[in-house]
Amino acid sequence: MRTVLLFVLLYVTIFVSAQNGWLQMNDFPGEGRTFSAAFAIGNKAYLVTGYTNATAYSQEFWEWDQTANSWTQKTDFPEDGRNGATGFAIGNKGYIVGGFTPSNPFSTEFLEWDQTTDIWTKKTDFPGVGRDFSAAFAIGNKGYLLTGYTNTTAFCKEFWEWDQTTNTWTQKTDFPGGGRNGASGFAIGNKGYLVTGFTQSTALSKEFWEWDQTTNFWIQKPDFPGIGRNGAAGFAIDNKGYIVTGVTTSGSFSKDFWSYDPSSNAIREILDSNDISLSPNPSSGKISVTIKNDQLSFTKKYIEIYNMIGERIYENTFQSKSIEIDLFYFPKGLYFTKIYSGDIICTEIFVRK
Repeated sequence: MRTVLLFVLLYVTIFVSAQNGWLQMNDFPGEGRTFSAAFAIGNKAYLVTGYTNATAYSQEFWEWDQTANSWTQKTDFPEDGRNGATGFAIGNKGYIVGGFTPSNPFSTEFLEWDQTTDIWTKKTDFPGVGRDFSAAFAIGNKGYLLTGYTNTTAFCKEFWEWDQTTNTWTQKTDFPGGGRNGASGFAIGNKGYLVTGFTQSTALSKEFWEWDQTTNFWIQKPDFPGIGRNGAAGFAIDNKGYIVTGVTTSGSFSKDFWSYDPSSNAIREILDSNDISLSPNPSSGKISVTIKNDQLSFTKKYIEIYNMIGERIYENTFQSKSIEIDLFYFPKGLYFTKIYSGDIICTEIFVRK
């Protein structure tokens, strides 16, 4: 019992100084830009094409070395300059798809770059409607393309999967968070992330979403802490996600550079048990989680439940003061609940009997 109590005390006194897992890096050294494509291979990330003050159709190709934390400009992209293309990588191959070129405002082009040979090759075109300003990420041998701007809508919700093994595209269920363009994507483990972008309701958004490939389930995470933007480039290296550049609310082409660590999730915690109630506790069926702190009552909240060995077994979002959770599939035992709202976390413990 003393071991359990000690574990509980350690658990609820965690303090993380990062802004919901985000950390600002040194600025990108090139000219500020937006709507570039990006991907990462090993410990190198690549930023290609985009829109700068000098040209709307850049061919520039940059490499960032995570180990040295340094940027190097490479030989220009050999095809038509473009902006709004989207990138992802599988193995030692980088891919860009779509974009706005001088001859085609809604391209379906799909290109592959081989890191070993430094050669670009055209692949079979993307089969959907041509698009710009989409987000993308890759998990395993699958690449994912979502949202964007097409010739029929400025706020696309489509979600596509490309299988490298079969070289086939499959359309999946639409992204549930609403159409947008200019969002950024990256993947860590079996989770894909979508951050910022231009939406119908919030213009330059700070929203941050997570998709679980295993469950095919989307949840909304605490907002990105930087300035709202669209057209940033996203990639991931060593279990950290990165976004760089973009156009911000001031209308300027940004050079700022951010990293996201999913193991860090909050600025501070509220330890007062009066802020949250779990009832009934213990419970053998369903449990109702109610927020009693007026500051949090009607804000968007993100809830996680962990078992005694630290595995996250439940996650969801809710807007109201309470949420009911069915414990039918929860084994008997002690569980820890975390509720996030902005930079605040409420924690509480319950027993499944």
